[in-house]
Amino acid sequence: KRQVNWWSRGGQVKRPNQAQHKGVALVISGIIREKRRTRGLSQGELARMLGVTPASVSYFESGKRVPSIPTFIKIKYALNLSTKECLSIINAFSGAPECHLQEPI
Repeated sequence: KRQVNWWSRGGQVKRPNQAQHKGVALVISGIIREKRRTRGLSQGELARMLGVTPASVSYFESGKRVPSIPTFIKIKYALNLSTKECLSIINAFSGAPECHLQEPI
């Protein structure tokens, strides 16, 4: 199995445990599905924008897989994700309490 590196904390890259991975997958899946539908895109159209297969988008939306960081960055721009949405994904990974922004960034 190939090890996937995740978010950096204090210069060290940590790999999530199974519970963290599932939490991240569920947060990402809901955000991707909701934003894709809001923008009126099919899974195939989003897949073409990201340079992945429609099956990959389906896996991301079902929570079966988590996109790599480069793919997540493409998703952020393709679906115009807000800073708050990106922070909710990072919080899901880190187990930190929900971050509430005082003002839009």
